[in-house]
Amino acid sequence: MAPDAVRLFGRPELREDGRRSYLLANQVHRFVAYLAVRADWVSRDEVIYLFWPDRVDAVGRRNLRKLLHRARHHVNGIEAEGDRFRWRVDSDLSAGRDALRGRDPATALTVFHGPLLEGLDAGAPSEFVAWLDHEREDLRAELVESVVARCAQLVPSDPEAAAALSLTLLRTDPLDERAVRCSMRSLAAAGRIDEVAQVFATYARDLGAELGVAPARPLRELHLALTSAAPATAAGPPDERDAPPHRDGLSLTDPRHPPRSLLVPWDTPSFLGRRLELAELYERLASALAGEGGVLAVEGEAGIGKTRLVETFLAGLPDGVVAFAGRCYERDLSAPLEAVRAALGVVGSEAVAPAPDAARFAASEPRDRGTVHRALTARLLESAAHRSGAVLFVDDLQWSDAATLEFLAYAAHRIRDERVLIVVSHRREDQNVLERWKSQLAERRALRTVRLGRFDADETHHLVAEVLGGDGADLERFAEFVHGESEGNPFYVLEYLRWLRDTHLLEAGTGRRITAPSRERLAKAAVPESIRSLIWARYRSFGEAARAVLDVAAVIGRGFEYGLLERVVGGPSSVLWSTFEPLVAAGLIVGAADGAYALSHDKLRQTIYEGLGPPARRALHAAVVRALDVEGADEAEVAHHFLRAELWSEAYERLGVAARLAEASGAWEVARVAYSRMLTIAQRLEEPDVKRFEALLAIERLLEFMDRRPEWIDVIERITVIAERIGDPRKMAEAALKRMAMRSVQGDRSGAAEAFERADDLFAQLGDVGSRARGYRDVAYLAWMRGDYQEVIDASFAAMAIDRDLGHQRALAATAENLSRAYRWLDDANEAERWAEQAASMYEDLGDLLATYVRLDLRAWMHSKRGDEMAAAEVLERLVPICLRLEDKHLVVEKHMNLGKIYLGRSLYQRALDHFVAATDQGAATGDLRHDGYPRISAGVALEGLGAYEDAGRSYLAAARLLEDSFAMTGVAADEIGQGDALVLHGGLARRRLGRPEVARSSLGSAEAIFDRSGDVHRLSLVQMELGALHWGTGDLERAAAAYRDAFDTAARADMPDREIAARASLGIVYRDLGRLPESIEAGCDAVDRAHARGDRLGEAFILTSLASSYERAGRPMEARDCLERSLKLRRDGDDVGGVASTLEALAMLANTATT
Repeated sequence: MAPDAVRLFGRPELREDGRRSYLLANQVHRFVAYLAVRADWVSRDEVIYLFWPDRVDAVGRRNLRKLLHRARHHVNGIEAEGDRFRWRVDSDLSAGRDALRGRDPATALTVFHGPLLEGLDAGAPSEFVAWLDHEREDLRAELVESVVARCAQLVPSDPEAAAALSLTLLRTDPLDERAVRCSMRSLAAAGRIDEVAQVFATYARDLGAELGVAPARPLRELHLALTSAAPATAAGPPDERDAPPHRDGLSLTDPRHPPRSLLVPWDTPSFLGRRLELAELYERLASALAGEGGVLAVEGEAGIGKTRLVETFLAGLPDGVVAFAGRCYERDLSAPLEAVRAALGVVGSEAVAPAPDAARFAASEPRDRGTVHRALTARLLESAAHRSGAVLFVDDLQWSDAATLEFLAYAAHRIRDERVLIVVSHRREDQNVLERWKSQLAERRALRTVRLGRFDADETHHLVAEVLGGDGADLERFAEFVHGESEGNPFYVLEYLRWLRDTHLLEAGTGRRITAPSRERLAKAAVPESIRSLIWARYRSFGEAARAVLDVAAVIGRGFEYGLLERVVGGPSSVLWSTFEPLVAAGLIVGAADGAYALSHDKLRQTIYEGLGPPARRALHAAVVRALDVEGADEAEVAHHFLRAELWSEAYERLGVAARLAEASGAWEVARVAYSRMLTIAQRLEEPDVKRFEALLAIERLLEFMDRRPEWIDVIERITVIAERIGDPRKMAEAALKRMAMRSVQGDRSGAAEAFERADDLFAQLGDVGSRARGYRDVAYLAWMRGDYQEVIDASFAAMAIDRDLGHQRALAATAENLSRAYRWLDDANEAERWAEQAASMYEDLGDLLATYVRLDLRAWMHSKRGDEMAAAEVLERLVPICLRLEDKHLVVEKHMNLGKIYLGRSLYQRALDHFVAATDQGAATGDLRHDGYPRISAGVALEGLGAYEDAGRSYLAAARLLEDSFAMTGVAADEIGQGDALVLHGGLARRRLGRPEVARSSLGSAEAIFDRSGDVHRLSLVQMELGALHWGTGDLERAAAAYRDAFDTAARADMPDREIAARASLGIVYRDLGRLPESIEAGCDAVDRAHARGDRLGEAFILTSLASSYERAGRPMEARDCLERSLKLRRDGDDVGGVASTLEALAMLANTATT
């Protein structure tokens, strides 16, 4: 049974049978508390997002299942229904809410004692903390509103009761201005004027001590109005109407003699401390301008001066060199390639060539992100061609999206022989997110890194002297102190100096000499312990209007347009500029090269943003997004602000637009994240199931293309459940089609057929014949994928019948082409030719060059079918330029690969290599790393055939790196498998041809990890056999035995008997070499029995010969001779002449040994 009650305010606890147990700060207790607070159905997606915000996928759902299981062990009564949960239990929160609904705030005040779920936010996920903050804010606002309303009702009739109620509210939060105002009004109505002054004085004192500010002007005016009829009391504070806010105890100078203020500029007059690094940048530029383009990364911690270094470098570029600069921003969601597009002046997405008809099985993939990459790179190269050279600078790369990294990798390859230099900067503390990308470029020798360290004491001294303009011993001692406090970070040095200036701790004497404060005075000043505190103190030193401008700037983002700021802040333009200009002069806001502005450092933006309360953040994001909408801003940026404003409906819509744009650009992971965010907010919208269905359909499409099968299956299951819950026939039909695909992939033919029949029936009921045709085409495609070509034909005919009635000529042509291909696989040349001609005729009527392509492609197949590969190659050579004219580079890659394989099979290694290299070049031109990677594997094989082993090794490694990067950026599982294949080939080459066992061990070990992780047991057992041979060949027999045992276990799991035999036979040899003869004999006998059962006579003979050696070593010559005689018989039966001779020789040697 469920607990008697749960206390949620203060330290949360469970109460059951008179016993109490506290809820602790762990995931299980947070989950239980969350359900108790919600007290209603909660969706699975919402829980996952709160507890695992970065795992809104199958992993997150698996984690939730474990969490639910553990929670049910802890408490009883948690209900589950489909993908939602509920825990109904009595709590102080529900009692308080009932009191508020009953307009009984006095009772609510007795319940709302202490923070909601006190302590459970310690170490909690960020989204859980944000949710809890939101709940606390809303509850507090509801309570205050109720109390204030009740006091207003009581004041005319019972002011004492109103005063008592308002003072009770004030005690719950003495710094709540609403409670202070209510208390002052109630006390004044009760005639307790002295207490009005006391309440105000206490509030003013606590506010100054806690936040370093004075009460707001309206409250000060209310205080004066309420106390004006009474004489001033000692408790009342002086009128601070015109006094600037300050923190008590910070002003160390005599107020009767105010110091002359010191101007601490944002920029130092000269560039300090980075001469060597700057020289390194210009050295790399010189190489680039000589035609050796590449990428240079500037790395360092936050505030170390990366941006300043590169900006100084750009300012000193030679005449004729054009510079482009863009910055990545830390946001929930950003548009793909945002920084690069902004730098190169590209607005919106580049035009993408129309994809081939999706109905064609032979069509290349529909999302050609290479078009965008080529367009952006062309713009960069064109700028360099018309000038002396070009530099592209991308700042804060650690916050870039996957599409930006992919483009930079592509561009690095294209600019190798161009007068172009790409410079990027990133934080050292965030370099793990870029490790894979940097490794890829470093391996290609396309990346050079400049690392910035902190200033030493001398450099800090020079910076302090440069900024303050002083000299002497005081400055030297002061600079030493500043260096100790800042630890040599230039940004921290400048922020520290600004803080000292603004709190009047620095004074200027004559002759530009400063009077630096003593260490004692600095200690008394209670200098903040962190730069966050320094920035916060500096922010608080400005007036309310200036702080409001900084708040808006922080919400917009580090960089912003002045016009946008103006629209958000509102009011006369001249008033805003008079507030804005001092912030620029003070260095908090700096001008950018493109005429925009930026907060001077991201730490400044982050500190200000985090200091805003959740309601203020939401309101400002809403204001920003309204202004952005006017300008038709980037959809990802708009979605970001709608999300932060918690305007869920608008956020959902904009996320969808941003996701589709990302998908069209080939940024699949960016799109998947955006669709997942849509899923997490769906429960906050009207018709949440409909919204979930839409988001899940989009995610399903991406996951299928990315080949993330477990997640794909899970999403289809969820689509089915939601469609049935909605009850919409069309949605149920779409879900049934998805389920058909899932069942087909799982090998459940009857389940797939049942799902199709349901979809077809529903479409028929709806009268949607077009969707029925689409369903049949889906059936044909799935049959094609599993090799059931007769079903392809049957389903295609059904689709054609409908398309013919609808007059869909292109669909008919594509289906005819598919029929031709199906008949090829059935080896029916006549039907294949007939349908190819029909397809070509229909394409001809449509004026499509595919007509020529289909005819030539069929001719190439017919030559291959007759075994005339060279004639097929001749036709394929004619197909290549046609594919180029079709502007389908993926087809070009395919034809070059087919030609290369034909020539490779004829041992025409150079001709094969030429085509594989051409495929590589075309693959690189697509911007798709996989189409650059796979041809390199084949090129490596051709290079091995030519004896160019070193070049072959480099080709295999390049392929592995490209496919690794492709997997990281797109999530397509096949690419990781391809990486493993390339590593296996490299490992075999290093072992057999290059004589580098350690290199081979590294490559094969990496491949083993990949195949183990991906679950590809066939490849895993193969690489384990390779590792066994490698270890045995190098004399590492224990590791060889372990590898062969692993290979046997893997083969047994995958039901691969031939590999089981090979592993056991090899294990027998290794055990013999280790002197473990009983185990050697056991493994050998087992291998013999398995080979005999398989009918592998020659394999059995080979193993018997090896087993004979083990018996001989064990001193058992009779068993050894028996093995050799059995082997001899098997070899004679198999006409193995060489084997017979070697076995006879072994028998003779055994006889001689026995005689001796």
